[in-house]
Parts: sequence; C-alpha cells; structure tokens
Amino acid sequence: MYESIRDFLSLARSLKTAAKHLMTSDDVIYILSHIDADGITCASILAQLLYLIGKPFVLKFVNRLNMEFLKKFDSEIEPREVMFCDLGSGQLDLISNYLSKARRVFILDHHVPIHNYSKIHDEAPFKVIHVNPRFYGYNGGSEISSSSLSYLLSRVFAGKIKDVINFTKYAVIGALGDNQDVGEKRSLIGLNSLIVNEAKQNEIIEEKIDLLILGRKSKPLYQALAETYNPILPGITGSLEGALKFINNIGLGAGRLDMDSITLDDLNEKQKAILLEKLIERVSLSFGGKISVEEIKNMLIGYVYLLKNEDKPMLADAREFSTLLNACGKLGQPQVGVALIISEKDKFYDQSISLYKRYKYSISEGIKKSRESLKDHGRIKVIDGESWLDENLTSTVASIMSQNLLNGDILVVFSQKINNHVKISLRKLRGSGINNLRELLIRVLDELKCGEGGGHEDAAGAYIPVEKKDEFIKLLKKIMPMVV
Repeated sequence: MYESIRDFLSLARSLKTAAKHLMTSDDVIYILSHIDADGITCASILAQLLYLIGKPFVLKFVNRLNMEFLKKFDSEIEPREVMFCDLGSGQLDLISNYLSKARRVFILDHHVPIHNYSKIHDEAPFKVIHVNPRFYGYNGGSEISSSSLSYLLSRVFAGKIKDVINFTKYAVIGALGDNQDVGEKRSLIGLNSLIVNEAKQNEIIEEKIDLLILGRKSKPLYQALAETYNPILPGITGSLEGALKFINNIGLGAGRLDMDSITLDDLNEKQKAILLEKLIERVSLSFGGKISVEEIKNMLIGYVYLLKNEDKPMLADAREFSTLLNACGKLGQPQVGVALIISEKDKFYDQSISLYKRYKYSISEGIKKSRESLKDHGRIKVIDGESWLDENLTSTVASIMSQNLLNGDILVVFSQKINNHVKISLRKLRGSGINNLRELLIRVLDELKCGEGGGHEDAAGAYIPVEKKDEFIKLLKKIMPMVV
C-alpha cells in the first residue's frame, strides 16, 4: 500500500509540473493526438481544459508519427510548443531529431517509452515535459489510458474549474476504447477504477453487471447480436437473418410482429437469462469444448458503464460511445468524434452514425476475409490482408480475431500496402506464453534492420517494407522462444 501511495504521489507531482508549464506561456500549443477512441477522448479533454484556462491551442490528429510527418509539420508550422497525446513516448528520438523549432514539448502517453529514453531526454534540443504512468509503477496497458491521464491533469485545476468532473466519463470511454476492461467481469482497474468511482459518486456514470452486447438502447436486438464479434456468435455474427431466426427459436420473438421494436433493454431478467444460456451454447460450438462454460459466460456478461442524462442512444453506453469514436477516427473523421464530446453533439450525431455503419460493415467484411485467409504457422497465426485490409482497420481486426482463436501465442495481421510498406498488428492469443509483445517486436525489428514499431505488453504494431513480410515471420519464429 505504501508503494502504491508513493507511486500515486509521484505521478501527481509530475502532473502538477506539467500543469505549471502550461500556465507559463502564451504561445499557441499544438496538440497532436492519435486517431483512436483513447486519442480522441484524450485530446478532447485537453482541448476543453486549455480553453477553460485560456491557453490558445490547435488540435491535429495523426495516425502514424514518423519522420516524414514531423519534418513537414516542423517546416510548415514552426511550432514553439507541442503536446503529444496517446503517442510520443516510443517516438521521442524522432521528435527530438525533427522538431527543430520547438521550445517545449509535452508528452501525455501510456505506451512503453523508447528503451534509451533517459539519454534522448537529456540531449533533446527543447524542454521535455513527459508524463507517462509507467515511470511511476503503473501498467499503462491495463491500469490507466491516455484519456484517464489527461483527466488527472485537468484535476490539478479542479479548484479553479468546476467543469472538470464531467471529464470523468470521457476518461472511462477512452479506457474502454483501449480495451483496458481487464478486471473481473470486464471491469476497469487501477487508476481507471478510481475515476469510475468518482464518476459514480457524482452521478455521471452508472455501473452495473449485464450482457456485454453493444446497442442495448440504440438498435434492435437482432441487429445488436448480428454485430457482436467478441465473441463471434456462430450463425449469428454477420447475419441479420441468422440473428432473427435465433431470437425466434429461443422464444424471445414470440407474438412480436415488429422485431425492430425489441432492444436488449426491453428484455426482463428472465428473458436475459434465457438469451445468455442460448448464447453460451452457440459460442461453445466455436471453441469445441476447449474453454469452459464459465469462461464463455465471462465473455458475454460483465460490467456495463452507462452515462446518465444522455439522450442520444448510441452515446448512453460508454463502450458503444468508444466504438463510435473509433469509427470516426479509423474512417478519417476524428473531428466528428471531438464534436460529439465538446460541441454541437446534435449537429454531428447523424454523421457519426453514418460513419459507424460504414465502420461496422468494413469490420464485418474484414473478419469474414480474415477467417478465410488465416494461416497456421504453429504458435504463430498469420492473416495477410495486403490485398484487402485497410491499415486503419488492422488493429481492430487483430483484436477481434485474437479473442476468437485458440492454440497459439501470437496473431500477426498485415494490412494493405501503403507507400511500399505494410502495417503489422500483433496480439497475444488466449493462454499465450509471451510476457511482453512489444519487447519481442522491437527485437525482431532490430534484427530486420528496418521498420518502426511500439505498443504495449499485450498488443503491438509496426510498419515494415512490404518485401520484408516473410523475413519478419521467420525472425519472429526465431526470436519468440527467447522472450517467453
């Protein structure tokens, strides 16, 4: 307990230092943030904070922080102050080399820092204010997201600004979007759980145990089931007709003339129990008895985080909200996600729904093709999407597929070619013996002598030349036993 308190106080001092630096300059600060749900919520919290404290800012989203982007950004913008959100810790060497005009650089990130961080930090040509929970004993992959970190930064100003307590819900949305619901019954843990408790105490979020099916209020039950991928429901996932037939067969559609009127929230507890029992039976078919009924149940039921006083159906469930933000970001419209959070929600809601539908269709097609093209390399499973998988969907497809595969350690997913490079997403499989996926990836890239990558212990990604794919797999097989 003492160490936990000490770590928290150290992180708090780091956040207080960052807040002090934010207040000591009138220069415009350029916020560069990642395009996923965590990046969008992190940036949105910071944008609101900076507005409230009167600090001028410009917000820009980036999918990939590389040399080409930084050189162009530096030469065209000539920024004096830059803040990196949900990225930067693993790219401090690039930032140091190519931001020649910057005077101060802020980094709010939860990813694993570059291995020679201290040396690069000391030699950087600008002042570095770097806040990463991993420096203070916290697991950035499971205990705190970048959006949670930005909320804690705003909390430093809580004595002056009353509105920051409302940011708790966006911190929760970002953490869920980053798959940090790794506690018992899919709960948030660590510092994320403290933020959940604060949101509950201030009646911003309701927490309850229920079926983990997105669309509880926003879509018909059959559509919600057809769009469920974690886990994949045999004969239901990806099939509206299959989902309708399933609902009727288990008696939940009896006497209903309009199936579009039945949502998950319309079911009583007895009906939900029937639905859960029949879904467990279906999912057990996928795994052929290789995982227990209790494990399957834990995939289907757990903690649900509902936003109180939210009148938009798809924004009322924090997990569904995070999926909506991912849709905006992955389809190149992260600003629509920001608008849902900080301004004109009514104006942009319909546009976000349109993006969500496109995103869901793309994911459905991606999962279908992934299952058809999956190759078995022993402990490594490979999906080569070079001819069909959009780079922005690669990580999502990898995360879904990894939850539905057994008998392996690592899933490797390759994207379409972009400027003669492919994106790689790596995920641990169930029961994997790999401790640190990012460390394994970095070692492979070092031996490959090309490419750039980073990430977390359980999920990592990189870009490599397209012609190096086969060599990457060979090196992964060679090096993997050394880091188990």
